[in-house]
Amino acid sequence: MLTYAIEGELILFYQNLHLCYSQTTDYWLMMARWITEYIRNYARRCSTWFSLSITILRAVVIRYPMSSTINKLSRPGAAFIIIGCIIATIIPINFIDVLRLSVNLIEENYVCEEFGYYERYYMVGRSTMFETHFELVQVWYKIIDGITSKMIPCILFPLSTFFLVWELRKTDSRRQNLGTTSTSATNSSRSTSNLVLAQTIAFFTAELPLGIIFLFQSLYDEFDYYGIYEYLILFELFFSFIQSGTTMTHMIICVLMSTQYRMNALMVVRCGYPLKPKPKNVVVFLTASSHV
Repeated sequence: MLTYAIEGELILFYQNLHLCYSQTTDYWLMMARWITEYIRNYARRCSTWFSLSITILRAVVIRYPMSSTINKLSRPGAAFIIIGCIIATIIPINFIDVLRLSVNLIEENYVCEEFGYYERYYMVGRSTMFETHFELVQVWYKIIDGITSKMIPCILFPLSTFFLVWELRKTDSRRQNLGTTSTSATNSSRSTSNLVLAQTIAFFTAELPLGIIFLFQSLYDEFDYYGIYEYLILFELFFSFIQSGTTMTHMIICVLMSTQYRMNALMVVRCGYPLKPKPKNVVVFLTASSHV
């Protein structure tokens, strides 16, 4: 979403800097806008399922710690497979955006003025196919997007979070009964529980209202800007802003609450080079013995 906003500001800056440019240039500027719109929606849908998959995998691994098959899911190779499966699954859903939007010619004889406008020769708008079958396609687009990207994750996320926290507490209880509980293990378990709860609350704050809004938008006319649809648009903008805020603070929360996350983030910064272990000083005491 940040890239989408930056790209929009760059287009405005270019248009203000160059009041007059060719129709071809304007076409490619709007094409860049269309591409970033597609990437934004695709990244939004993928990130939702990425967060959900992390919670589910962690819960399953903790639930079956002795299973070698389950433990393989926590390895980097399995992560690449899961990420690839999510990306491949979201592609058909996101293909609707390719059919929904297009670069349309609005003013072939545009005249340069002192103050340029964002829309000149072309604009990113609904495609001809979408306009022809607007009522049918719009309804199904909102329903599919609302259910797959919002409602289903919002149902599975709390369930998987509850299951994960429950398993963590069961693990702590077993350690206490065996008398093997350490302070560091207890603190790590609590930090993990708090981290998962923080992620769930942040996710639930924006995604669930957006899913409900998308479903309601499928019931009303998009051109009814003075009715219920207008309020739905306002609520969509509001919760989209909250979603952007929670997305930006997600990494900060993880870094502050998770030691493992901090170590992995540091590994990324160091381009995969691990930290050098601190040298340990070994002190040897020699005692002299006398022989009589």
